[in-house]
Amino acid sequence: MNSKDIQILRNKLQKRFDKFKTIDDERLYHNALIQLFNDFIKDNTFIIEILNDLTTRFSGSNKIATDIYNSSDTSKKSSNFRNEIEHAATAYQLLFNFCTHYPDIKEARLGYYFRLKSFVEEKEGLSFFTSDFIQPFHQYLDEQLETKQQQLRIKEKSEWVKKELSKWQNKAYWLLIPILLLIISNFLLYFFHDFPYNLPYKLILWSDTLKSDTLKNYTANSIYVIFVSSLITCFVLFGKKFIPFIIANKRKLLEQDWEDKN
Repeated sequence: MNSKDIQILRNKLQKRFDKFKTIDDERLYHNALIQLFNDFIKDNTFIIEILNDLTTRFSGSNKIATDIYNSSDTSKKSSNFRNEIEHAATAYQLLFNFCTHYPDIKEARLGYYFRLKSFVEEKEGLSFFTSDFIQPFHQYLDEQLETKQQQLRIKEKSEWVKKELSKWQNKAYWLLIPILLLIISNFLLYFFHDFPYNLPYKLILWSDTLKSDTLKNYTANSIYVIFVSSLITCFVLFGKKFIPFIIANKRKLLEQDWEDKN
């Protein structure tokens, strides 16, 4: 699963959890809860791993959830949970148990009970239940998915930049031949003037045959500049293999390119 897959998963979860805010019938609410777990969560191994880790981090959640369901624990109001993990783990366990083995449909009544209030109407009770159990559970799940997504994005970005940087650097190997030829040419330009095949120096001799002194100097200087500048240019281009600031600059450009595409 990549970072884009996790974003799709987060979007799907958001839509499913948002449904609970609009349902004001307890039986429909209960059915939506069962569908969430049976048709979506239980078949997603990525989410199951997060939930298994959650129950491991707070192993007492099942007992607290059962006490809340049996209306026997009046101490576990939302403000009395020690931390968000305890709250999320208890909410998950309560919701899971509602879908598996709790016999009664009483989400609305528990919404009031959890706030130590007397039952008034189903709609308000479901709203309380959503705020105190559905939303903390969703928030924890989404935050864990977001963390996983960010970790994968960093990994994907690093791997892509490394691959593209390697491709870019490998192109420099083609410059080895012209660099070698230019080194030889520059060497011949300054030394071994008697060598019969010294083409660079022959170009200098040819420039001496020109009639105008100005043209002679200009042509000779141009020949020197062309050979030397070409060699320097090739060295700089080849430097993408080993010059740190060139590599660092290219890496930044690739990282920005990845961000723009993703």
